[in-house]
Amino acid sequence: MPQRFWAHPALPFLQLRATDDGRSLCYDLHSHAEFSVGLIESGHSLFRHGREEEPVGPGDLVLMNPGLLHACRARDEAQPWAYTMLYVEPGWLAGLQQGHGQFHPLAAAVLREPALSQSFRALVQALEGPAPEACAPLCEDFFRALCAAAGTGPGAAPDPRLQAAITLMQARHDEPLSLADFAAAAGLSVNQLTRLFRTHTGLTPHAYLNDVRVRASRALLRQGELPLAEVAAATGFADQAHWQRHYRRQHASTPGAYRRGLFSAKARAR
Repeated sequence: MPQRFWAHPALPFLQLRATDDGRSLCYDLHSHAEFSVGLIESGHSLFRHGREEEPVGPGDLVLMNPGLLHACRARDEAQPWAYTMLYVEPGWLAGLQQGHGQFHPLAAAVLREPALSQSFRALVQALEGPAPEACAPLCEDFFRALCAAAGTGPGAAPDPRLQAAITLMQARHDEPLSLADFAAAAGLSVNQLTRLFRTHTGLTPHAYLNDVRVRASRALLRQGELPLAEVAAATGFADQAHWQRHYRRQHASTPGAYRRGLFSAKARAR
């Protein structure tokens, strides 16, 4: 299951992750703060995005808006499940969307356009080549084309009660708040809140809170300043082992492997 992570100081809005064979991996429902796009190079998998699930295979591009709960698992054990992901800061991407002052979610979740897939491969090859610092124009060209192909959608209007609970989770994920606290913020009983979360996200409130915490921990890992145990504590987990268990379920890697991969890539770039 060789994996590699990539980042470069000249392109701070972009990260890359490549997996040569993910047949042994299974991602739980999770989300990213970034916009994500991935290319399936070989093998077949089931891609769940929101409440939908569909099969994807070689040449398919999968798209995930920031905050979208998604999961993936291999469905063909006969050949390696290989894929490459790019993670892009929404603020940078918003600058490429004409007429939008902030990022607007893309409408498509899967694109099957061979020319665009080939452009993705060319971009990845250039990023991992000898001069990634010169790749900003290539990034802009690819993501403009991606935005045009995917289109933008209005996005689902969140239930205001659900959003009130989520806002509290995002603001105070590092505190030992209870389910009753989130229910009170939503103006619901604990049972009502649990049903609301399951209906709209497929997760319990506690599982959603853990996703918020893992997202926050990845931001701290990218900064590279805190020891792992302090990252766990700063994002609300009981201890490092608890954090790592949830992190691995969602991202099929350890926090340490993610940070080492990013910073070794940056070190090589200097």
